[in-house]
Amino acid sequence: MYMQEGGLEVERLSSRPALVAAIGLAAIATVLIGVYPQPYIASAANAFHSASGAEGVHTAAALDE
Repeated sequence: MYMQEGGLEVERLSSRPALVAAIGLAAIATVLIGVYPQPYIASAANAFHSASGAEGVHTAAALDE
């Protein structure tokens, strides 16, 4: 039942350069964010404080935490 060949032809990854570029870019971004996460954490904290309506909270205050 499950031991027969499939009916769809699979394209090789090398024939789709946009997909290869997107996967490569995502992999590089993942490594860079993992190595140096502080700007992204500060940005997320600043966005959270901004959305919660807290007054007087800035990026410098978020970095001290």
